[in-house]
Amino acid sequence: MMTYSWAILIVIIVTFAVWQMGLFDLGGKEMPGYSGFSVVVPADWEMTSTGPSQCTLSAQFANAAGEEIDTIAMDGFSCSPNNILAGERAVCSKTVDPCSDSGGHYDEDVIVTYTRTETGENFQSAGTFWGSVG
Repeated sequence: MMTYSWAILIVIIVTFAVWQMGLFDLGGKEMPGYSGFSVVVPADWEMTSTGPSQCTLSAQFANAAGEEIDTIAMDGFSCSPNNILAGERAVCSKTVDPCSDSGGHYDEDVIVTYTRTETGENFQSAGTFWGSVG
């Protein structure tokens, strides 16, 4: 019985040491996703840490309007290019402060504003991004 006790104690100590080193971290990164948005829809995005409690959200938006749009902005930050045809993409970036450190969770609401080139009418497409800060 004494031999088994030592073996069990060693297994417990090694398991604890490995757990403390983070090898059993099953949480990993949260799968990124989005909800909402219409007409101008996210094609790709990422939230990156740029300093203590500060991040940058970069997103590519695809024009699903079926016509040319311009004056594209995400929460007031201009996108590039500022004029895109149907099916093309614009890249937008904005500063997020405060935000989680790298690996932490984010949940960011955004409003994308744009103008239909042909009519000059202003519209907006709102939604939420979530995931892990990179």
